[in-house]
Amino acid sequence: MACYEEPVRTGLLLPRTARARIVVLKQLQDFARKHGHMKTKPVDEVLDELKGIKDRKVRAFTVEQVKTLLKATEQRPKNWEQRTSDLRRIIVHLAAVCGLRYGEIAGLAVENIDLDKGVLRIRHSFSKHDGIKGPKTAAGVRDFPPACPDWSDDHGLPARPSPAEPARATSRNARRLAALGLALP
Repeated sequence: MACYEEPVRTGLLLPRTARARIVVLKQLQDFARKHGHMKTKPVDEVLDELKGIKDRKVRAFTVEQVKTLLKATEQRPKNWEQRTSDLRRIIVHLAAVCGLRYGEIAGLAVENIDLDKGVLRIRHSFSKHDGIKGPKTAAGVRDFPPACPDWSDDHGLPARPSPAEPARATSRNARRLAALGLALP
């Protein structure tokens, strides 16, 4: 199992991916030891080898890259409906400026939006495999202003996307985003 050490050191495999694979092997090892099929602990040795390897630093967009990304969403592709283009712009805005993941954006519900206090509460995530679910950790539950005005004001970014022309919000997610004040009327 030392086969994981070299790909991790060279960057071909992320340390957390290697650990996740080894954890499955450790579960098998522990089961085999519990039932008397093994006496040694080879997987534990591999886990010890990987302890010194740190995960890669998370890279973030620069302010200029965020501005370029937001500007790119202002252009509506030829064959797209206006509503689709506006939803894309809103999704990119929430992700780039507010730091939301796509599943968090898709999991937004009207009850998580407090327009009076100007707070967006992240409480759920949505995936096509699991549907609506709670966060994996306590850090996934968070509150912040929906348009992130402090950050955007400091860097000259728009506080919220402005649609090019009016369109109707008919889908469930479009209605949720409209409740945020980020979508079309």
